[in-house]
Amino acid sequence: MQESASLSPVVPQPDLSVYLAFPPEKVLPFFYGQTLYLPLDVWQALQKEAETAPKNGARACRGWLRLIRRLEAEKSLALLAQNPGLACVGPFYELADKVLFFFPRCATSAGFSAGELEKRLQALETFTPPDSVLAAFLAGRNAAVKRSAPTAEELLKEIALCQTALAERQRLAAQCDMIREFAAGCGAARKQAVSLPPEPVLTQERPEPLPRETSSLRQRLHRLLARTPSAVSVSPERQTYFLSLRLYDQACARYKEAREKWAARQKDYYLKVSAAEKDALARLAQAEKALQLCSRVLEKTVIHPHYQQPEILAAFAGYLETGRAAQLKACINLYEEEQRWQELKNSQHRIEQTILRWQEPDKRPLDSETLAFLQSVRSLLKDA
Repeated sequence: MQESASLSPVVPQPDLSVYLAFPPEKVLPFFYGQTLYLPLDVWQALQKEAETAPKNGARACRGWLRLIRRLEAEKSLALLAQNPGLACVGPFYELADKVLFFFPRCATSAGFSAGELEKRLQALETFTPPDSVLAAFLAGRNAAVKRSAPTAEELLKEIALCQTALAERQRLAAQCDMIREFAAGCGAARKQAVSLPPEPVLTQERPEPLPRETSSLRQRLHRLLARTPSAVSVSPERQTYFLSLRLYDQACARYKEAREKWAARQKDYYLKVSAAEKDALARLAQAEKALQLCSRVLEKTVIHPHYQQPEILAAFAGYLETGRAAQLKACINLYEEEQRWQELKNSQHRIEQTILRWQEPDKRPLDSETLAFLQSVRSLLKDA
C-alpha cells in the first residue's frame, strides 16, 4: 500500500531524535493538513525506548506509542515488519490535527533533527528583545545635530554597536523566517479545513500467476485471508498482493469512518488552526519591529554599509586597539590596502599553480618571458 493524494505538498519529515525528544502535541502543529511519514524503524526504536526507560521517563516516545495505538496502526505495522514485500502501510487519519499518517518501511527523505525543531519552537514560543543598548543609541543619536569626527575610543564603541546590531539582526531575521513559514502552513491548512481527508489508493500491481498456481484466485485469496493451510504454492509477489488487498480494505473502512466524523470535527480544527496562525502572526509582527530597530541603528552609525560586515568590523577594531589607526578613514585605507596585497598574493599563487600544471606533462622548463613575469610579481610583493 502506498500513499494516496496527500492533503498538501510533502513537507520535511522529522528524524528519530524528534520523536524521542518531543511528544505529538509539540510536533503535529507543524503538520496541520499535512502528511506525516513515520518509518518502521522509528516505531521499533520507540518501542525499545519505552521498554528500557523508567516508567516516569520517556514521556515523548510513550506519547507517540499511545497515538499509534489510538490510530489502531499496530497490527498493520507488525505486518509491515513481517512482510518484506510491503513498502508502506496507511493512510491513518488523525482528525484532531488533520494529519495523514503513513508508515513506510524506510525513511522517505533526510529528516530534520530535534535541534532544528527546538529552534522552531523557540521562535514561536519565546521572544528575546534586541540588546537595550541599540534602543538607547537611537534615542541619543539626533541626525539633525552636526557631529565631529569620533575619537578612537568613540569609534570602538560604535564598532561594538554595529557588531551587536548585526548579530541581533541575523538572529531576528532567522526567527522571522521560521515564524513566517509556520504561519504560512497554518494559513494553507485553514483554507483547506472544510475539505475531506483523501481516500486510500491501492497501487500494488497484480502479479502474473505461476503455472503451478492451479486453484482460482478467489480460493487462494480466501485461504490467505482466513489464514488456513494451503497445499497450493503461492509466489511471494502474490502473497504481498493479497495482503495489500486486505490492508486496502481496512484503509477504506478507516476512510469511511473519518468522513463520517469529519463534519463534527472540522469546526474545532478550523478554530485551532486559526488561533495558531493568529498567534504566529502576532509574534512575527513583534520580531519584525525589533528587526527594523536593528536596521535603523546600522543606518545611523558613522560606518558605511559597505563595511558593516563582522570580519571587517573586527579588523577595524584591531587597527584602533593596536594604534595602527586613530580615525575611521585610516581604518578604511588600511583595510583596503591589506585587501589589495592579499589579492596580489592570491593572484601570484594562482599563476604559479597554473604554470606548474602546464609543466606537468613533459616537465618543460619555463620560458624567459614567463620567468620574467613571475619575477616582477615577486619583486612587487617584496617591495610592498
